[in-house]
Amino acid sequence: MSTMSTRPRSKKGRFRSKKQQSKVDLFIKNNVDREKTTRGDDCSEESANDDNSEHITWRDGRRVVEFGVLIDELKAGCRFCDQPISLVDLTSELRYGLGSLLSVKCKNDHINLIPTGKRHFRAKSDSLKAREQAWEINDKLAFGIDHSGVGFKKSSELFSILNIPFPSHTTLKRCERAVGKVIEGVAKESCRDAAISEKERTDESSQKVTASFDAGWQKRGSGKSYSSLSGHAALIGKETGKVISYATRNKFCRKCDFAERNNISADDHDCRKNWTGSSKAMEPDMCVSMVTNLHKDEISVGCLEMDNDATTIAKVRSEVDPSMKKTSDKNHTMKQFANRLWDLKKQKHYKELSAKTITHIKKCFSFCLAQNSGDVSAIQSELPAIVPHLYGVHDKCSIQWCGYLKAPDTYVPKRLPYKRYLRDVHLKSDLSSILQEFAQNSEMLAHLGSSQSNESLNNTIASKAPKANFFSGSESNDYRVAAAVAQKNLGYQYISKVNERMLLSPGKVTQTMAEKTDRKRERAREVSRTVEAKRRRIQKKVDKLSEEACCETREGTTYESGVDLNNNSPDTIEIPSNVMTPTFQKVPDGKYSFVYFDLETTGLRNDSHITQIGAIVGDEKFERFVLPKKKVETGAVAVTGLSSSGTLLFKNGEPVDARGIKDSLSDFSTWIKKFPDPVLVAHNAKFDAEILCNTLIRISDVDSNFIVGFVDTLSLLREKIPGRSSYKQEELAKDLLQQQYSAHDAPSDAAALQDIVQCVCSNSDGFLKHSFSVQSVINTIQFEHMKSSNISSLYILFQKNVISKMILNKIAASGLNISHLQIAHRRDPENGIRNLLLEKVSSTGQPRVTANSRIISSISHHFQLSCS
Repeated sequence: MSTMSTRPRSKKGRFRSKKQQSKVDLFIKNNVDREKTTRGDDCSEESANDDNSEHITWRDGRRVVEFGVLIDELKAGCRFCDQPISLVDLTSELRYGLGSLLSVKCKNDHINLIPTGKRHFRAKSDSLKAREQAWEINDKLAFGIDHSGVGFKKSSELFSILNIPFPSHTTLKRCERAVGKVIEGVAKESCRDAAISEKERTDESSQKVTASFDAGWQKRGSGKSYSSLSGHAALIGKETGKVISYATRNKFCRKCDFAERNNISADDHDCRKNWTGSSKAMEPDMCVSMVTNLHKDEISVGCLEMDNDATTIAKVRSEVDPSMKKTSDKNHTMKQFANRLWDLKKQKHYKELSAKTITHIKKCFSFCLAQNSGDVSAIQSELPAIVPHLYGVHDKCSIQWCGYLKAPDTYVPKRLPYKRYLRDVHLKSDLSSILQEFAQNSEMLAHLGSSQSNESLNNTIASKAPKANFFSGSESNDYRVAAAVAQKNLGYQYISKVNERMLLSPGKVTQTMAEKTDRKRERAREVSRTVEAKRRRIQKKVDKLSEEACCETREGTTYESGVDLNNNSPDTIEIPSNVMTPTFQKVPDGKYSFVYFDLETTGLRNDSHITQIGAIVGDEKFERFVLPKKKVETGAVAVTGLSSSGTLLFKNGEPVDARGIKDSLSDFSTWIKKFPDPVLVAHNAKFDAEILCNTLIRISDVDSNFIVGFVDTLSLLREKIPGRSSYKQEELAKDLLQQQYSAHDAPSDAAALQDIVQCVCSNSDGFLKHSFSVQSVINTIQFEHMKSSNISSLYILFQKNVISKMILNKIAASGLNISHLQIAHRRDPENGIRNLLLEKVSSTGQPRVTANSRIISSISHHFQLSCS
């Protein structure tokens, strides 16, 4: 005969595994031990065993110490023999969270327990008779964690980085429960005071207050699934702007869930589970309960300002007050209207229904509601008039808002794309249907309210109970919601009120910070209400959207749902951002060797070849004839006397010893390296600098770092001897040196320039003011090459009269060529060209190319014809 099994079973009758049974045994043991725990006089509520389990000695890590408390205790001496005591005689430490009792010996070997911070008495339970000592630092830590929106894990990670032993979870949770109940008490009291104040400010004839209502959840809803385990809601008075009532709903309790899963009885705890329905149904239920509770307190709510997303008002009318009025939220109404327009664009792909068009229609809709607030018939008649207005028909418009009726001769629909009226008749029919549908609800639209204060409260709650974390398994979520409500009603001064109720020291730093934050918040609120701030906020939003559109046009589709699956060859070409015209940068201050030099070239273009190099420093000279690979231009032959034929170079018809450019520059580099940090000095140096740097770029075998920069004596001498009619080098030599020399011969020019500068300037102190670096010249050359290449690419647009020569140069200088414009148009046929040319330059705030709608329209039209 078989015997019955003695293995424990779960609530469902199944056998428990050993691992499951061990968890149940541990849970029961902890509850029994907690009930049996007793503490001595010097022990606080926090368990020293919990906080000293890691065997951290007083030499390990850092501690939070109140100097005043520690010094006063040490000054008092030994409590047994009055002998002086010192931390030098510290023997051990007993930690209670962030607080500690230090064991300090006196000379008579008496052990004194010295606290590192203040302790206070608080109610152990709901009974005020059962009081016990607790450490202030631990209660304030728990309060700070709830107020700042972090949890145990993140706080412990922060303290571990600071190398401060962190309180155990048991200690911190016990402190949070003590502080949390006080926070809830402060929040509820502030709501009662706000409700009374709201009633006093309400019109005596109605005797019913108006409040805005909205709910929030601790888990983000996807639009398809709402499965949050907790939610909160609040009623905010219209007159005071403060919370007059709030409520929370919780579907889960961690302790109850553990007990149920293991078929045991849950220990006595503050269970916050108060909801078993769906997450969506929390909102109507919370509203009903809050309105009911206010009615019990003789505060009647007569009108609710709320969104249109739930059946809340129907439930309130059926269960509380059939005469309850409802005012729709203006922002939600505007979003619903905008969503209808975006859905229309998505479904039917109207080209004229661009983002700019939708923004303008939204503005017209909003302006109509604002101008006719409270006038049902005006809204009913003027809303349908918006569509004809967009199509250039103004016989139904009102002079209050129609610019055409105010100035018919000069009016231009500048808010519409390309400043043109809409023309698509099918779009006109669909827009008329949408606006006619809203006009039928003119009674609702004439009396709109606002639940923005509720949205603000929800943001505050989200900062204290972040949606990425789960706090609803215990009382923690309710405490954090209460903290947000108290902060909304009392400002940051609620912190001082909680400290006062907890018998905690107010804290000078805490009070100063609270006052400073409240002042800053009040100033920000006052500024945000001004017209200038609102315009600035709108403009900032417009600029941000414009910048984002420009970046997306340049980058292509970089992120989109399923983009890697739907597109076998993704568009990864990135259009370059705006190219700034390079500027000449001054040579850094320092000690340099100034080398006077001159070049003779095959012509006056910056890509001309060098025919002669001359340089001088004091009495040391360098001279070299260079055989060019380009033919010397006729004008240059007439000026310099240098000409070439095959492999020969001639000076005034006589052959000269000329070398190749590579050998010549190599010799020049070797010669100039004799002088430390050489800077080349030339008259009209930018021409010579561009020729030299262009040659160095072309001859890559020669290192360009043998010179630091250039000094332009043309601007230097204009500063030193102002008022002259001519600053030609020959004229300067004639007037200043009373001599004539062989001009347009490189060595002679360099030597004459040295004499001229030394005659005018006693030293070289002001030279660097007129200097520029080698890299500046190289950047300029590269920019000109890029611009020239782009002009060649874009020239077809100029030939076809699509753009002018000025715009051709501006587009090319910004770093764009014809292929970039084609890519932008392909990515966004409606706004691609516009986004690219209108992109703001960060340094100046000006458009990259132009903001002229006629020019943009002309280019876009050209590419539309090309595509068709």
